[in-house]
Amino acid sequence: MAKRERRTFTEEFKKQMVQLYQNGKSRKEIIPEYDLTPSSLDKWVGQSQNSGSFKEKDNLTDEQKELMEVRKRNKQLEMENDILKETELEFVKGQHFDSLEELTRELQNYIHWFNHIRIHWTLGYVSPIDYKLEHLKKVV
Repeated sequence: MAKRERRTFTEEFKKQMVQLYQNGKSRKEIIPEYDLTPSSLDKWVGQSQNSGSFKEKDNLTDEQKELMEVRKRNKQLEMENDILKETELEFVKGQHFDSLEELTRELQNYIHWFNHIRIHWTLGYVSPIDYKLEHLKKVV
């Protein structure tokens, strides 16, 4: 059996197919007449009944939404962890802190220096915050 080429359908077309089905036209009539796959029609009918939208993001289960949020948060935490690992090499190496408060204060000072004072050659010899502000001025 030849593999079918993947097609895309407009939202209007999907609405029309669902409306035909809801008005009493059978699946067996709609599918061959419009050269659809049964799974496509079933999916559109289900989406229409569940959310009224054919967008995937509007038809996610609560578990799928939660999983997406967890993955997004995990990715963010991994990036933050990588940054802290790099920072550790510059910031913590060879230093001793008597308390968590002292470490926190020194880390905040370092982050301020890193973002507001440190000049970086790849950014045109400006600080990261100045670079971002200049970029935002150009965009707006």
